[in-house]
Amino acid sequence: MNSAIGRRAKREVVDVPEPRRPDQSLARLLHVRKQRLGRLERERNEARQQWRQARTVLRERKGPGARPSPRPAISGTPPARVSCR
Repeated sequence: MNSAIGRRAKREVVDVPEPRRPDQSLARLLHVRKQRLGRLERERNEARQQWRQARTVLRERKGPGARPSPRPAISGTPPARVSCR
């Protein structure tokens, strides 16, 4: 019989790669996008608030009973051009 019957054969060590860190680039991009959208919304709200304050000041200056002028009627032909020669 074979002489290796009682012994185990030597096995090669399996080379197991270390686990990779998960890719965070998509998470970072989403975070940056969220920051930009937040800043845009904040700036837009600030601009609206400033516009409202300016309109309030303008209305107070005009006084009570002042109504906004009506919009001009839209006609089928464009206004005539005026040359500045």
